Amino acid sequence: MVVPCYNKESYIGAMLDSVLAQKWDNIELILVNDGSTDGTRGVIIDYLPKFEKRGYGVKLIDQENGGCCKAVHTGLVNMTGDYYCLVDCDDAITPEYVSAMAGFLDENDDYEWAACSYRPVTLLDDVTTIGAVPKCPYPQDTDNLIEKWILRQTITTVWIYMVRIRYVDRCRMVENWNTARNRTYEPLVGIPLMNGGGKLKYFHEGFYRYTQTSRDLFVFEKYEDITHYYDDYRAQYAWSIARLAADENRKRRLTDLVDLAYTRELFAQLHAIKDKERHADQLCADLIEKINRHKPNMRITFGLAKQLGFMTIYNMACFAITGSPFASPKRVIGYGVLGKYGRKLLPHYMGTAYEPYVLWDKNGDGERVRRPDFDDLSETDLIIVFPKDRKVVEDIKEELGNAPARIVYPEEEELLRSLLAVPDFELGGLPMTDAVKHYKTGYVSGSFDMFHVGHLNLLRRARECCGHLIVGVLSDACILAGKKKAPVIPLEDRLEIVRSCKYVDEVDVTTDDLLNKVTAWHKYHFDAMFTGDDHKDDGWAWEEPELNRLGVELVFFPYTQKVSSTRLRSVLENNF
Repeated sequence: MVVPCYNKESYIGAMLDSVLAQKWDNIELILVNDGSTDGTRGVIIDYLPKFEKRGYGVKLIDQENGGCCKAVHTGLVNMTGDYYCLVDCDDAITPEYVSAMAGFLDENDDYEWAACSYRPVTLLDDVTTIGAVPKCPYPQDTDNLIEKWILRQTITTVWIYMVRIRYVDRCRMVENWNTARNRTYEPLVGIPLMNGGGKLKYFHEGFYRYTQTSRDLFVFEKYEDITHYYDDYRAQYAWSIARLAADENRKRRLTDLVDLAYTRELFAQLHAIKDKERHADQLCADLIEKINRHKPNMRITFGLAKQLGFMTIYNMACFAITGSPFASPKRVIGYGVLGKYGRKLLPHYMGTAYEPYVLWDKNGDGERVRRPDFDDLSETDLIIVFPKDRKVVEDIKEELGNAPARIVYPEEEELLRSLLAVPDFELGGLPMTDAVKHYKTGYVSGSFDMFHVGHLNLLRRARECCGHLIVGVLSDACILAGKKKAPVIPLEDRLEIVRSCKYVDEVDVTTDDLLNKVTAWHKYHFDAMFTGDDHKDDGWAWEEPELNRLGVELVFFPYTQKVSSTRLRSVLENNF
């Protein structure tokens, strides 16, 4: 156990007490006193007899102040034993910290390292606040773990690891250490271990207690202060990536992800900066450049980026660089759809390429919502797990075991949902149609009989592209004349349904004369007319030149394949 120590006289005693309380009896404690000028060393000396009595080996190494990176390196080159861990001198560990992880590694030789979660503890103005234990990720494999780590989609603190010394040596972590920078050593630990491919065991319990004091809670006042602070992180990432046993393409990819994470960190610290809007715009422009460089067919514009928001564009950049982990499923399964989050989140997927084909829940009725059938899974399935409760998710993970399907757990579900909100954004290959153009007034006309998700998708997409959306609802006579059948839902009800939709600003009846788009323009003066692409060959072509002369564009949206009023009518006629 390596502990770098510098001027923590008030806190180091609690950390040393937590080490003495460990349920594991064979610990070598390496305390590196990095030139402390307060009473830190004296506290350590007072504890030496206690460790001797406990049966623990202790090495106290004194050195001139060189910063945290040098202190940790000194500890690493002096360690012996089978496993290594790192504990900060002002934090603490629960009695199970060592025994849970080292004990597991003792019994499972195919695992190279283990990790736990942590519990944040804030000490501010003599008030102690104990936070919740963050959720650990649920990695399917170690192939993309380094990417998740760089993008902070997993816990990145290095104090939560218990690592076999043989794996530390294999990853050349100590040999490739950098002592020139002193802001952080996280990349020097995480990058080689994440890239090494060693099998990792996660413990979701908060065995580590991370302490924050008023000195740790600072706010940047100048943009230059933010960039200066995070430049050290960036430099350490660059150092570690350059020394990986990997080809140059992989190194460039990882470096691009570091730049992406750096952009997000800068954005997160802008809240106290006076000219934060200007810097936020520049960071957004940086994201656009990254997306367009990796996926030039997407053609993201600054206007679109501002419309979608920084985090959505950030998520798009993540997938542009890494590729989508949700690509091209043949069947989507929604798991836990009857719970609170299932009922809340499922509507976001309806009408999209990721609308669940099968709904699962333990309380399912066996018809509309089935009970889980794990034997029916294949590698082409994608399961979206909706529950967010940690215990429930753990139970689901245990049930799924080594299921061949791709499983989207809650952390990734949020990313998937945010991307589905982007107009015309396809997750499979990340193509993007022409950037969404914003019109002043848009117009949609249709029967809207037996209102369904296809209608909703059309209205939503139309309203996203214009400031004011007018919807024309075909009269009963128009529908009868055109389809030779009367509508199932009468006009007044269809008008009320459409009028109640939040995407609609104005509703009117489309009479026979208004079926002519040019005539409709003279009444409503719209500059865009929207419809599904299934109507491209329905006589629109001859009207398009005249509409274009009037300054109107015809915009076709992808047709929602799974549902239509005609199909619903057929179902009704065949079953009743």
